[in-house]
Amino acid sequence: IPSLNAVVTGSLDGTMILWDKVGGKKRKVYRGHRNGILAVAYSVDLKIIVSAGITEELMVWNPFVEKKIAELSGHKANLLGLHIVESRTGAFELLSADRSGVFKVWDLRSQECIQTFTVAASLGGVRQYINLQHKNQIIAAMDRRFQAFEFSYTNTPELTDDSEVVAALYNETLDSFITAAGCSVRLWDPTTGKPAKTFSNLTTSPIISMCFDDRQRKFFLGDSSGNITCHNYINGVLMKEFEAHADQVTQLAYCNEDKCLLSASWDRHVCLADDMDNDEGVLLRTMKGHGKDITCLAVSYSLKLIASSGADGHILVWHYGLGVLEGICKGHAQDVTLLLFLEPYAILLSADILGNICLWGMPPCHASMRFTCKARIKNILIQQVYSVVLCAAWFP
Repeated sequence: IPSLNAVVTGSLDGTMILWDKVGGKKRKVYRGHRNGILAVAYSVDLKIIVSAGITEELMVWNPFVEKKIAELSGHKANLLGLHIVESRTGAFELLSADRSGVFKVWDLRSQECIQTFTVAASLGGVRQYINLQHKNQIIAAMDRRFQAFEFSYTNTPELTDDSEVVAALYNETLDSFITAAGCSVRLWDPTTGKPAKTFSNLTTSPIISMCFDDRQRKFFLGDSSGNITCHNYINGVLMKEFEAHADQVTQLAYCNEDKCLLSASWDRHVCLADDMDNDEGVLLRTMKGHGKDITCLAVSYSLKLIASSGADGHILVWHYGLGVLEGICKGHAQDVTLLLFLEPYAILLSADILGNICLWGMPPCHASMRFTCKARIKNILIQQVYSVVLCAAWFP
């Protein structure tokens, strides 16, 4: 420890000693581990020592006091080691790993675990690991395989991501938020607001759209090249791929009752695919009829309807089961930004970039009311300035 002009060592008898670098005399003796000490680390910025026991004990020490500050609990297996993680903002984080393949990142300022990640269960436990600080990587060694993990930092820590966040969803089942930006996805802890997991480079092109399946155990991604992929929510692993569009996928929607995935694209096609197959998404039908790029999509299983709209302002309404065009809603002069069925009523809500919000009659209402605008609202921000509507929620 250069700043203290000292050396700290850990012993198999469970003691840790701070030695004078020049005279070789003992300065401090730290006791607290029930078994031997496997590794020690020092944070230059916080001026604290962290020690890892042979079992699952992680302890934090003030080098000037022979008493532990805190004990970090969370590992359930014998530890392999620990490292101080030096980020752009300082050496405030600690990486620890155990033999079961669990890695944890700790914030030493609050003594809280801010991230947990694991090796694939099929690979078994971890024998050893190495921290390649200069490459921001961790290499974990199993019996006959290696697995690499990469640290992900944002250039601007106060922002959610360096790239534009194109989608943000809340997972009610697993109580977490998920965001998509660039080619990566992040999971967030709703209680602390801190990232829980980062899945990097899930797509080869920037992500444009995202949605959940009915159980919220999977998420689907559509990218700017037209590719659609399905991933495991817990670990981000690619589960299967769907037939690609010819241009970027502007919106994805999942029909929970039928377990089908709907996609809209700038190639002016709306596709319906079956999600029941575990190996691949099976394309059921393609709906064609738009004259310009499609920007948004909505589905109602109870009404058996699909609505899609785009840059020309026209809303095309399709029969869910047959894929045939039921009718066209004309009333928007500019790009439509939002479509939402107000179930259980036969009403479709739409909005455009000029701040217009329209309510449309849908089948099975009376024929005279179908596909006609029954109400129009102006979304006025201040001083008669219209504000674009991008999202909405319906509470019947």
